[in-house]
Amino acid sequence: MIKLIMHNKRYKVLSFKKFKIKRGFTLIEIIVTMLILFITLAMVSPLLNYNLKSLYITENKNDLQREANYSLENFINKAMQATKIEEISESNTDPDDTGFISCKSDSTVKSIKYIKFCRVDQIATGTGGNYNYIFIYDSNSKTLKYGETDDNVNMQVAQDIDDIKVEPLPLGKSFDKCSGIKVQVKFSKHLVDSYVLTSQVKFRNYP
Repeated sequence: MIKLIMHNKRYKVLSFKKFKIKRGFTLIEIIVTMLILFITLAMVSPLLNYNLKSLYITENKNDLQREANYSLENFINKAMQATKIEEISESNTDPDDTGFISCKSDSTVKSIKYIKFCRVDQIATGTGGNYNYIFIYDSNSKTLKYGETDDNVNMQVAQDIDDIKVEPLPLGKSFDKCSGIKVQVKFSKHLVDSYVLTSQVKFRNYP
């Protein structure tokens, strides 16, 4: 179609542009595109899941190691101040057994659920004071709690603990006669292999 218009007293000829109608996607093309997309996702998804799992494991492992070192440090700092072990109780295989059975006369390695360190301060007047550092391990919640009296052991100082083993030092000494201990703590977390820390502690105030 041709249209004449007046512009500056001259006639110009303008023509309408012919618009090209674009063809839409057909159903076959959409199906093929989606199929290619699904195949690509199926190939990439396992790799993505593996990378995410590896990242999760790495983060959990780092968290576990940091918590484990901090927890053992707290335990050791209290044990170092001790004069002696006042009481110690080994773990029972029965998770419902909440009682404490003393094993302080033993001289072998024990998996413990209760230990009380005692520090006896002597002063020039002949009087002194006793200070207790008490730790209780709960195998059900996998937590370690601390307190200074038996009725107030409620401060959680560690978690994700599978086992706490304690051995009196020097070798051959019983817990109530020892001047130090060797402690081994086993930690674990979801998707993370067990992490074990071991340390030896000398009682600074041993007579």
